[in-house]
Amino acid sequence: MRGPLAVTTVAVLVTLACSERSPDPWSRVDAFGAPRQGLSEGEVERFEEGRALFNRIFTAEEGLGPLFNEDQCSACHTDPAPGGTGEQVVRKAARFEVETGSCDLLVEAGGENLRSRVAQAAAEMGVVRDTVPSAATHVGSFDVPLLFGLGAADALPDSTLERMADPDDLDGDGISGRLGRTADGRIGRFGRKADVATLRDFTVSALLNEMGVTADGRSERGTNGGALPV
Repeated sequence: MRGPLAVTTVAVLVTLACSERSPDPWSRVDAFGAPRQGLSEGEVERFEEGRALFNRIFTAEEGLGPLFNEDQCSACHTDPAPGGTGEQVVRKAARFEVETGSCDLLVEAGGENLRSRVAQAAAEMGVVRDTVPSAATHVGSFDVPLLFGLGAADALPDSTLERMADPDDLDGDGISGRLGRTADGRIGRFGRKADVATLRDFTVSALLNEMGVTADGRSERGTNGGALPV
């Protein structure tokens, strides 16, 4: 599936699980993966649409691939309910330069997500799964992240996050932390390095990197970031 529908509906699933309508966005729900208490009838319907799409098995005709890891969101996010963690691992490659202290995520070479599967039609055209880029110095394996409560994080005002930041541990609690920022200066809320600003952007990235489903003008690439055969 291409276009904004998949992005909007999946984002609704995690947003309405902990929505900004409540004065306390962290109010408890009945069970993991269930909608937040107190939603309107229309919001519950949107949540159920998102849950159905989250559990949907995508096909190549709907935009799956050509490279991907799984064909449905809940294939990875399963425990203790759809939207949770899982047994799969995400592999990423990077190049570290000790002399300069820099880290190249090798995005153009496909290093941000090494995808392990190829759609049949693409395989017949010679497309193969991602391999570790030759420029990589390190490869990391990461657990599947929990998605519960991301709607609450998306709803927090920037001012709240700025007030909570404590890079020099001025309150003396032994914990220091600074805000992540995107390339254009927005506060990062999602991703392992807090480098994604909005839940929609996070969803677009997951659809593309994990399933090859494109949206918001982002285009799929071939093996290790190369061009697809035509």
